[in-house]
Amino acid sequence: MRRWCCFLGCLLISLVMRVSAQTATPTSSPAPLNTDTAPVMTPFLVVTPTPGPPNVAALTFSTYTSKNRDFAFEYPSDWVVDEQNYYTTFTAPLSVGEIAFTVFNPRVVTALTTGKADTVSALTSLKQYFAFIPDTASPTTVVWREAAIAPLTLGNTGGGVAMLLQMSRGGYGLVFAITTQGQLNGFLPLIDTMIRRYDSPGSRRLATREQPTLTTFRGPREGIIDSLVAQKIIKPDVTLIDSLETTDLSGDVSQFRPLGERLPANVQVVMGEMAFLPKGGGGYESCGFVLHIIPAAASDTDQTLRHYLEVGIDQSGTLYYFDAGRNQENVIKADLRTGLALDRPYAFVLLLASERLTIYLNGVNVADNILVRGVEGYAGLSLRPASNETHCLFRNVAVYRMTPLPAGQCIVAPRQAATSHIAPSTTSAGATRLTKDTPQQVMALGAASGSRLRWWKLADGSWIREDSVEETGDCDNLPLYTVR
Repeated sequence: MRRWCCFLGCLLISLVMRVSAQTATPTSSPAPLNTDTAPVMTPFLVVTPTPGPPNVAALTFSTYTSKNRDFAFEYPSDWVVDEQNYYTTFTAPLSVGEIAFTVFNPRVVTALTTGKADTVSALTSLKQYFAFIPDTASPTTVVWREAAIAPLTLGNTGGGVAMLLQMSRGGYGLVFAITTQGQLNGFLPLIDTMIRRYDSPGSRRLATREQPTLTTFRGPREGIIDSLVAQKIIKPDVTLIDSLETTDLSGDVSQFRPLGERLPANVQVVMGEMAFLPKGGGGYESCGFVLHIIPAAASDTDQTLRHYLEVGIDQSGTLYYFDAGRNQENVIKADLRTGLALDRPYAFVLLLASERLTIYLNGVNVADNILVRGVEGYAGLSLRPASNETHCLFRNVAVYRMTPLPAGQCIVAPRQAATSHIAPSTTSAGATRLTKDTPQQVMALGAASGSRLRWWKLADGSWIREDSVEETGDCDNLPLYTVR
């Protein structure tokens, strides 16, 4: 991996030297690249044995901010940081495993993707510079920012993810997460966490929508919903789709117990208590909540292919989530917790919204905003037994359709007296005199061409620069106002 990172670094330097002429003057729109002379990149990967992937919840993160404040990226504090003019590489220590992130300055990425109307076309257009990017990419969102994601295959042994995403201040960013194919699934929770924390820099932690511990996670379903609403995790307008007081799945064949109707993509809350009693004597067994399942069509020659999203516990006491597309190579299985005792019930609260899955186990947020596929399907309960004595006991199960929580309010107040402007520029005319006792709601954010600082658009239509105010509330997920 280290030799590969060094080799990739050399290729990137070659690329950005050709791009630098297009990005040397940040106060103007980037000119189109001369694609006839752009290099084609071919990665090389050296594979060595690696230990298991880290527990994301146990890591301590630091925030890297580029010298010109074009982007910020959170990374585990003991990683090696290699800063170049147009990109920065973050490499895990040997104790963690073979994984590295190459994170680009958005000005370079924006120059390379000039004229592309959406994130998917922008990402696929980069194949002319990075030959290992596949021809197909999937649209997604990252903390309300439009994005595109594509799997990477590097030779016979390398794998990873490429993601292009909008920056909060405008333009596109690009990140490659590279590891070995055998390690990729185990590293997905870490990859997802770190990509979410790649954005324009702010005065607080980057936009991660960290979820609190639930105050209520057992008991009547109405109480759990009220608690989620009170903690501002979901909106109050939810609709009960189906509920189940108790059920016992048992037997020696796999079972699926559907709940309610076919649900829209990724707008649901699933909750319930589950007790798993495996008796398979070494065979694989699992018990879980299914967020969506779409069986194979009758015309499909391979009847095992199906869309599938499940959260459950297996016979070894491992909490997992399993996300499968209709192609077997798209299966994602990640272990979230290990060593769970199987002689007690566990309370699950699962939130699925905007292609993000959040998992609470006994009220603890064990997985926050996992990127999953956005497809419609049936919710339900599942059992995979290896013995007819295996039981999966459920109680207080409920499925709700919900409206995803929008971005919250952002409030700013001057540190001292300050004047807002009629346009996002210090040379524009003054608009409103503000003091620290006159907080203002922010409606949008913007960045004038060439500016390193954000401007907040206030409710009265005037603008104030971020270094003049203190921010409170949700200021990382505001609409982006394009400043010409």
